[in-house]
Amino acid sequence: TSVYLRGLEFPQVRLPGFTEPQRGDVVVFNYPASRDVERGVIPATVPIERRAPYIKRIVALPGDTLAVLDKILHINGTPVPLAPTMKQRWTVVGTGDTRANALQLDEMGVQLLTGTDLRDSTGAIRFDVYATPPEVEALAARHGEPFVLDERYVDATYGANPDHVAPRVVPMTGMTIPLTAATIDLYGEAITRHEGRTLDSDGAGGVLVDGAPASAYTFTQDYYMAMGDFRDNSVDSRYWGFVPHSHLVGKATLTFLSFKGDFPFVRPSRFFRPIP
Repeated sequence: TSVYLRGLEFPQVRLPGFTEPQRGDVVVFNYPASRDVERGVIPATVPIERRAPYIKRIVALPGDTLAVLDKILHINGTPVPLAPTMKQRWTVVGTGDTRANALQLDEMGVQLLTGTDLRDSTGAIRFDVYATPPEVEALAARHGEPFVLDERYVDATYGANPDHVAPRVVPMTGMTIPLTAATIDLYGEAITRHEGRTLDSDGAGGVLVDGAPASAYTFTQDYYMAMGDFRDNSVDSRYWGFVPHSHLVGKATLTFLSFKGDFPFVRPSRFFRPIP
């Protein structure tokens, strides 16, 4: 039985934190986007604290410029190489009539994605794997040539390509942007969903913010971009964009329990381990 008083709503209250978020911090936050691959459309009326908790690593701070070029993350124009243990998804074009079997790939540390095998128009066999940078080099030398997604690829759910993200400035408090078709396409959801404004056309090529003509908009809170360490098995900022400060819950510091999909279903070696 729900217990509530109709029409009574208390404002959201956040306790002050001990530190400010930094690049590399693993943080918990409430899912910010308006749609989700599992839950579908998430109305803006759903309270922040009722949205699904996510855990990712902060890769860009307010005011940073982020881009992903051929799988490589760039922050403020500087490439950020993958850590040796970070796996990404690659499509491999085999060098022969058959591909390496799952056992051969497993011996290399490479995880085969079952069901991805196909033969292209040239007769070459293609298959997808998860692999670290060193594993990709070994795979290229022995079993085929890995490559990244074509820049024209677009994910059906989010309309994004995780291997190629065009440069964008992460919004910060006080940052002003001109209101054009391009900026509204990039920042429109942040302005309407997280800043609580309305955006409309005036019918003559101009923009209305909350019903008033406007040529620019100034952000009222900080935003971040976050990515998972298992880069290509992670739905993150490459797909759905910015994490507003209002959605941050806190910094993750310890792995309490760790589960997996097959028997024995737990990883005791990861219990009570600090998160790097």
